[in-house]
Amino acid sequence: MAASADSAQAAGTPAVEEQSNESRFPHSASLYVGDLSKDVIEAELYNFFNSFGATVQSVRVCRDMVTQTSLGYGYVNFATPEDAAKVYEAANFEELKGQPVRIMFSERDPTKRRSGVGNIFIKNLSAEVDNKALYDTFRVFGTVLSCRVLYDQEGNSRGIAFVQYEDAEVAKQVIAQVNDKKILDKVVKVEAYKPRRQRMLEAEETQKNFTNVFFKNVAADISDEDIMKEFENFGEIESKVLKSHDQFGRYGFVAYKDTADAQKAVSELNDKPLGADGTKLYVARAQRKSERMGRLRREFERRRTEMRAKYKDANLYIKNFSEDVTEDELRKMFEAYGTIVSVRVVKDRDGQSRQFGFVLFSSEEEATRAIQEMNGRMTADGKPLYVSRFRNKEERAQEVQRQRMMTAQNMQYQQWMTQQGGGMPPMGFNPMQQMSMQAQMAGRSGPQHGMPPMQTPMMATPNNAQQPSAAAAAPAELSAAKDKNSRNAVLGNPLFSLVQAQQPKHAPKITGMLLDQPDEAVLEYLENPAALKAALDQAYKVLVEQAPAAGKQ
Repeated sequence: MAASADSAQAAGTPAVEEQSNESRFPHSASLYVGDLSKDVIEAELYNFFNSFGATVQSVRVCRDMVTQTSLGYGYVNFATPEDAAKVYEAANFEELKGQPVRIMFSERDPTKRRSGVGNIFIKNLSAEVDNKALYDTFRVFGTVLSCRVLYDQEGNSRGIAFVQYEDAEVAKQVIAQVNDKKILDKVVKVEAYKPRRQRMLEAEETQKNFTNVFFKNVAADISDEDIMKEFENFGEIESKVLKSHDQFGRYGFVAYKDTADAQKAVSELNDKPLGADGTKLYVARAQRKSERMGRLRREFERRRTEMRAKYKDANLYIKNFSEDVTEDELRKMFEAYGTIVSVRVVKDRDGQSRQFGFVLFSSEEEATRAIQEMNGRMTADGKPLYVSRFRNKEERAQEVQRQRMMTAQNMQYQQWMTQQGGGMPPMGFNPMQQMSMQAQMAGRSGPQHGMPPMQTPMMATPNNAQQPSAAAAAPAELSAAKDKNSRNAVLGNPLFSLVQAQQPKHAPKITGMLLDQPDEAVLEYLENPAALKAALDQAYKVLVEQAPAAGKQ
């Protein structure tokens, strides 16, 4: 859609003369890239930004530490701030793999990121206003550093957005000129952004100094006049309303002139028995919907935390069962091992089983028995059932870190043992020597970075000495790597061997592409054949797509 400057004019916003890139943008050579498709890899991100004619120095797609799946955002570093500004203007909201990207200047100073200076909050936005329309509408006032429309899980606009200007004075002018003006079909509210801490303090102050009271649970034999008289006894009332609901009965609001009167009414009327059957009246400070929902979410989180603590080692994760297994059938499979609190089979949006689920026992001992008896048992589909204790995302990440630390410690010990009598066998061909001469840029145009071959002492190895694999040694050696060349040498040797076995023709280029990813991802490729296979398939696809373009050039 195009709500751009035309929308701004409709809202009473004046057109402003465009400024040059040099004067409009901050001196930052790094861009944040959001709203990325989850299957975008570093090579694709590099090629996308490189196509805008600026010198890209490096790119990074941020990933989950455990699963290595994309988090949907990343960073791109350019040679100069001018290049970053040029690409910010040209690439913002352009599509990458069918999805518009949202670009902001990267601010490395956390105090500036959290200050909220120049940041405005907009609400009651039309659902037709997307990120690009928001940017085009508000850029006419001055340099926009970032802008964002908030969406729910279904992809629908929540009608609220944030826009941050480089100049705080410009932000004040926007608030004055656009607040209570119409953008498309809705009158918007524009105000200064308030940090969460400030909002919480203001909310606490509102809670102390309230004058609005909410009541419900009115006895059936109490008349409207009598219920209102109960509230009139506590002070002067500015307004009042009484409503009725088919399911919840009568409820209403009373606005007092004085805070003390409202507080006294809540204190004395809440839980007061009224009517012939002694129905207790509910009276409390009136709350906005957002406040009520926030309170409900906090209560839900509190109860969930309590449940997790209570049943920490009694919750089991089960996978590989047949897709036609129901929750009742899953319960029957495990009920012989103890008292089951709950059972859940996870399903997709179409209601089809994803062939994994959870069984919660009443005690850790019962869960342990279930694991011992059921883990590895063959299912009707001929697959071994997988049963283990459920661990959340943070706990799994900690477990992976502990395992890697143990691997590093074991390798240090084995290396010490090697020095006592063992050694690395002589090597005739070092694959990294080839890599240092060939492209590490995944077929991309731009500066190439060679990796020096790893220098390894050549010593004889006794036949009975077990030497660690290069892949297993990587975590320990990586911790000692002090610069990029050392890091590339440590990870590149074992990675090249694995890549060459599956993609001998493109091994140097693909290895270079994979080495551009975070250490955690490369270590995962060394240790997990399935993860490596998926990465190789993606990298090969990118190389194939680039081949026609390279031929034309």
